Amino acid sequence: MYPNLMNHASQLEAERNINQYRYLIDTKCSPYLQHFLCLLYAP
Repeated sequence: MYPNLMNHASQLEAERNINQYRYLIDTKCSPYLQHFLCLLYAP
């Protein structure tokens, strides 16, 4: 299933990288952000 669109080799690598967006996800700055990130980071 990996690499994903962000070229991560594993789920752990993708998880570590997506954490940089945690603040934006938690503040709900956009109703589409979580879906958009899932499209990029999920395999």
